[in-house]
Amino acid sequence: MTDDANYAAQYVANGGKVVEVTVPRSTIVEMRISGVLTISPNPQLHINGMYGTEYRFNPSVKPYIVSRFK
Repeated sequence: MTDDANYAAQYVANGGKVVEVTVPRSTIVEMRISGVLTISPNPQLHINGMYGTEYRFNPSVKPYIVSRFK
């Protein structure tokens, strides 16, 4: 997940596509409380030299996220 479409496009493979999704802050808070989402405690240095927050989804929700964008 990123705000920069060009950065996201670096990870697209096998005919995938970059999609824009807006997640309200309240939803992120609810996802953290329920254990679906964790946020890295420290800013992460990305390959483009910028720092950002890393969001980690629980593996149990992967099928629901990936299937939406196939």
